[in-house]
Order: sequence, then C-alpha cells, then structure tokens
Amino acid sequence: MNDPAKLSLLDKYFSGNNRQFWGYEIINIGDREGGGRLWQSGSIDMPFRVNIQQAINSSSGSVNLAGNINTHGQDFTIGSREVNLDDTHINADGADRNHDGNVSIQADTLNVTNGSSISGHGEVSFDTYTPGKSISFGTPGPAVRRPVSCWATMSSARTAF
Repeated sequence: MNDPAKLSLLDKYFSGNNRQFWGYEIINIGDREGGGRLWQSGSIDMPFRVNIQQAINSSSGSVNLAGNINTHGQDFTIGSREVNLDDTHINADGADRNHDGNVSIQADTLNVTNGSSISGHGEVSFDTYTPGKSISFGTPGPAVRRPVSCWATMSSARTAF
C-alpha cells in the first residue's frame, strides 16, 4: 500500500493528538557505518533538531534530498561522503525570529542542482571529511577547502549560494 499518510514517520509518531514521541530534542537519521542511499523528497516540517548521517565511513552511499524542508528554527545537519540536493529548499528560520536554526553540511561530494537554496538568519557551514578535498554550494564563489569551514550569516529571506 502506498498511502503517504501511513508511511510518514512525522505524521504517525510526531504530530497530532496521537503522538507516540513527545519532547524529543534531536532526531538521528541514517547509518553512518552503512552503505546505501537515504532519500527524502516532498515538503516536510521538522519541529526538532535533525542530524542525518549516512555512509560516512563508506563511499558506497549518499544522502539525497529534494523538496522543501522547514526546520522551524532548529538545527539541521547532514553528514555523508556524498550529498545530493535537487531542487531542495531548506528554511532554517524560527517563527519568533529569536530562535533561528543553523544548517551544516559535511561531505566529500556535494551536488547542488535545480536552484537548491538555504535560507534563514542562522549560520551555514560546509566541510569535508578528506583533507585537501573541496566542495561548493552553487556559483559564484570559491570552493570550501578542509580544514577551514565556510561560515555565512544568512540575512535575507531567501539566499541562494
């Protein structure tokens, strides 16, 4: 059965009157030791801090995101040897403007396509696992080289790098 309402962990366990989990501050997703690809597509609201780690110790996997991700001012971290953002729009602003989230991406390969963007007023950082390896998020701009992370303070409603 392909009923999205029954397949959504957020709808089933984290929202509404029938929530199974309450008060969680951070959600860990993925298998840092494993291979394979982790996929997220469509629009999703993440009302808690998210830490995605997939295939960090293996080059046979990746994290693949598409669609709109609203963090509601919570931190959003992605770590994988390969990260693919395809028409992905991450909004890290909080509703009250006093609690804005940070976005961190660590990968040796970062593929950004179809106008993917990160918006918000928190910090954005990029880093790699391999010394001397470089990644970039869009153009123009220099590649980020390890060990120095690129930190940017977001100041517009939507900023595409």
